[in-house]
Amino acid sequence: LIAAGILRIFLGRRLGFGKLYLYATLGYATAGLLDACTNYGTQLLWPFSDERIAWNIISIIDPVFTLTLAFFVIFAVIRRSPVAARIGLLFAVLYLAFGLYQRERAEDVLRAVAEERGHAVERALVFPSIGNLVLWRAVYESGGKYYMNAVRVGLFSPPKIYEGGRIDKFDPERDLPGLDPGSVLYRDVRRFEHFSDGYLAVYPDSSNAVGDMRYSLLPGGVKPLWGIVIDDENPDRHITMHDYGRDVTDEKWRAFLVMIRGQELEPGTSEEPE
Repeated sequence: LIAAGILRIFLGRRLGFGKLYLYATLGYATAGLLDACTNYGTQLLWPFSDERIAWNIISIIDPVFTLTLAFFVIFAVIRRSPVAARIGLLFAVLYLAFGLYQRERAEDVLRAVAEERGHAVERALVFPSIGNLVLWRAVYESGGKYYMNAVRVGLFSPPKIYEGGRIDKFDPERDLPGLDPGSVLYRDVRRFEHFSDGYLAVYPDSSNAVGDMRYSLLPGGVKPLWGIVIDDENPDRHITMHDYGRDVTDEKWRAFLVMIRGQELEPGTSEEPE
């Protein structure tokens, strides 16, 4: 209703309020579906369910998708061209369909590699790295550990996997011994675990930080982008959020471009060196 009221100021002479309200409602209703296509997801079924749904077929930030779609939308508005709007819609559908196809390819590669390693995959997560549908972050859980990998699925070349790091899965009983389940700290940790879909691990080189292993600077990296700091000596205090591993060094940027191109990495690069 608010969006329709604002649009009426600019488009009220050409379109009635009823149409503006309809278009605003359609945009709002489909925004959740687009969020669900990303690797972060959204609570699509809220308020009936608080489950976060993520189909992992497009990155949260994808300039190709965003800028191309914005071009067709702006062109359609300026030129009053329904054809441009339809082309933009067709592009969006085809791009998302291609993302789904690429995700399935990356998942097949990951499961084949895990089988070669003799690992029983308990669960797996595959999603595109930032700004492309070629290089994917692939994480799977096996035997109480998370295994990070980068999977490249090019159009005109065979799939390629870059083996990353591995890390022990976070276990509250082991990593927070003696912590009262009724404490503020314990409840906060469990809440963070819920919003991270359970993909938690103690941050490398730190005993009091727990990171969200779904996201890392490099697709095969073991260092998370963010996490929480735990002060188990003060269980009645809330946790604090902290950003980790966001230092985009030249070495990491070069490693990312090397993987995008499907070239060979220098030993250890995919494990995010300091």
